[in-house]
Amino acid sequence: MDILTQAFQDMLVESAKILPKVIVSVLVLGIGLLGTGIITRMVKKLLTRYEVEDEFALLISSLVRWSGYALSVIVALQQVNFNVTAFLTGVGIAGFTIGYALQDVSQNLVAGFLLLIQRPFELEDAITVDDYSGTVQTVDLRFTELRAFDGTTILLPNTLVFTNPITNYGHTDRLRVSLSTGIAYGNDLEATRSLILNALATIPGLRSDPAPALYFDELGPQQVKFTLYFWIDPQQTSVSQAKDAAIVRIHQAAMEWTTLTQQEDT
Repeated sequence: MDILTQAFQDMLVESAKILPKVIVSVLVLGIGLLGTGIITRMVKKLLTRYEVEDEFALLISSLVRWSGYALSVIVALQQVNFNVTAFLTGVGIAGFTIGYALQDVSQNLVAGFLLLIQRPFELEDAITVDDYSGTVQTVDLRFTELRAFDGTTILLPNTLVFTNPITNYGHTDRLRVSLSTGIAYGNDLEATRSLILNALATIPGLRSDPAPALYFDELGPQQVKFTLYFWIDPQQTSVSQAKDAAIVRIHQAAMEWTTLTQQEDT
């Protein structure tokens, strides 16, 4: 009985010694977390004021928040004489082991971090990566979300985005459109060239520099084949819309020319 009493008294003594440290540790942790929240909000407001791009602002605020959390926990543990060095060593070993087991996830996290820093594209940019095309919706630390041109959502692992060539249609003020077709033998080729180039003049978003061009490039079995090239402003129209408009106007011009020729023959 005396042994139990003595053990209980020793426990009370040790608790009395450590209790102030525990209280201080809890206070330090609470103040640290509260301060981290305040600082993070201040950083977000500052980045918004200076019109920092959304992806970079997200990266900076996340780094500030998690760095503040980690620092708060470390300082709080030090208040109760916790061996922080040994703890961090253990966390490092565990992190290495988990990272090795989850290589794909780790690679995506690193790739996402690098994408947010390098910013090869912005939100709403139209891009193509590894045969996947669409507009960028979000970029987080694991996936890049694209909205495909048919409305579907595509989640691309950041590793795939980071390690493949990226075609960015949002960082240019002009795109080249090409149309290939042919005309039957016996027609005036220069008149055809003039007719088609004149028909393009009213296409929405057409750029005059470089000027549209038409090249006859192959003698087929029944047609002289040619390719039409013209440039558009991607902010005003898309490649698909430009092709549609060109085909409609060329067809209309050809019909008018055919009708006029028939009237002249009669």
